[in-house]
Amino acid sequence: MQHLEFCPGKHVTWNINQCDELKTLPNHIAQLTSVVSSVRLDALQNIFEEILAVKIEFCRAEQFSELLDGIKPLLGDIQSKEAEKVVSIIELLWAKRFDIIMSERTKIYALFKDKQLGRLMKEAFLNPQTPIYIKENLSYSISLWKCIENVEDSCFIPILDMIQSKLKEEEQYLLQHPNDINHESKWSKYGIQSLEVLLSAFGFYALISDNFQQEIARRDGIQIGLRYLKHQSIQVRIKAANLFRISSNKTIGSEFRKNNDCLAILNDSICNPQFKLVSYEGPMNISPVKHLPHLHTGLLNETGLCLNCDLQHSSNSTDDNYDMEYLDDHYCFSTWSIIVLLRRLYEFINEEEEEKAKKILENEESDVQVECLECGQIIPFGRFLLHMKSHNALKMDYMKPFNL
Repeated sequence: MQHLEFCPGKHVTWNINQCDELKTLPNHIAQLTSVVSSVRLDALQNIFEEILAVKIEFCRAEQFSELLDGIKPLLGDIQSKEAEKVVSIIELLWAKRFDIIMSERTKIYALFKDKQLGRLMKEAFLNPQTPIYIKENLSYSISLWKCIENVEDSCFIPILDMIQSKLKEEEQYLLQHPNDINHESKWSKYGIQSLEVLLSAFGFYALISDNFQQEIARRDGIQIGLRYLKHQSIQVRIKAANLFRISSNKTIGSEFRKNNDCLAILNDSICNPQFKLVSYEGPMNISPVKHLPHLHTGLLNETGLCLNCDLQHSSNSTDDNYDMEYLDDHYCFSTWSIIVLLRRLYEFINEEEEEKAKKILENEESDVQVECLECGQIIPFGRFLLHMKSHNALKMDYMKPFNL
């Protein structure tokens, strides 16, 4: 059997000037400074469609720098059509982030922060003139782009409450329509479920600090995470694990741990790994000269990848650093939640063993026995106090160790 692997490195160049993706983006960005509103709107729509269609895993973060500069002024008038389209572009960039390798994604987040788009969005969110549907969109983006750094931020509680409200609405809809998980929404055109987005925005704060976790826990964050630990979507499961990990907080999660068997929950939630094999019969390793005539002729429906374009023998050399980062990044997101849960599982086991040892000392069947000096009877330690009540004496002078 041939061993195939996904090799995006064969398509990638680190030279921005040689990138084949987003070729027309600079022209559209230049039109954003037009004095004609319709020209700006058309440019924003073209930008949106180009980003939506591009294979963003082959793009560089620097290609979006001018775009972020170009859309900043348009957020000033938050009631305008241009501002609404800008918010959609910001959402789209986030939606496609998992297709970007980690190093480039980190650069995009850095660009976003350096250009202070987070500050502009928060100002727009707090603006009483901002339409409610724009506020909802901004609440997602502010959270998903990590624009809130502490619980004292004036946006934090209003945004958290708004996201929780939308999450309840989505859960209610799914209860009434359990087979319609991909119901029509603005996120469906990005290939994302609304539930994934809401849990991402709501659960992101569970990763920051105890203060954030406390606010999440007050809004049933642990129970919400518990509900989706076995969801069919791996992205939903990861977000659920982020929320459920609050239960491992020594203080915030203590009440939940006291009333629930966390070990059983974790054991029941960790899915058995599945390994799927795909096979293909036909020409392999078509040369670059003959590549275009054979474009996607080797498409494997089981994987959504093309043998001629995306898959290569593992012995073929590509940009290994890029490939490993791409593969490791996707592997990281699919296993990170399991690693966190396993770490806590180990800690829970130790805590359980300590608790058992403590109970043994208090158990009436323990080997530890004492002799009652009042009557000379040998009594299990756990029943000593009850026995002494029969003598109306609870002074420790009446007990001495026996058979220790």
